[in-house]
Amino acid sequence: MITLHLRAPCDADFITIASWITDAKACARWAGPDMPFPFAAADLPALCLVPGAHSFCLIDEVGTLLGFAQCVEKGEGVMRLARVIVAPQQRGRGLSKALCEGSMRSTAQQGAVLAFSLGVYRDNPAAIRCYQQLGFVVVEEKCSLERLEMRRDGELG
Repeated sequence: MITLHLRAPCDADFITIASWITDAKACARWAGPDMPFPFAAADLPALCLVPGAHSFCLIDEVGTLLGFAQCVEKGEGVMRLARVIVAPQQRGRGLSKALCEGSMRSTAQQGAVLAFSLGVYRDNPAAIRCYQQLGFVVVEEKCSLERLEMRRDGELG
């Protein structure tokens, strides 16, 4: 069993994260339509800089970067879980759940959080299942043909 930790990202992490994003579709699915592709790996820290964002890297006991996520302040006690990505060679091991849960818990400890929201593509059943396991539910009136909007209300327990 590996031991997992969260820490703030450093510039070297963004170079690794950039290597995980191989095409425009993967970029848009990870960071949304406002993230340009291609981008220079050295520009990724600035591109990911969002006011009110808490950024997290998931690492193992030897410091290997396994994933990245952000929680972005949306106002009125709502944080948006965003830019969740796990290293391609590490996918399918439940790391997304650990990354998201840890990121939300760390963010909630820093201030009053009443709810978390997120968007996920409908054709990503693994991510949807992960978010449902974390207590997120679909908010039908905010969904589109391509994307689900999900929300988790209440304190992290």
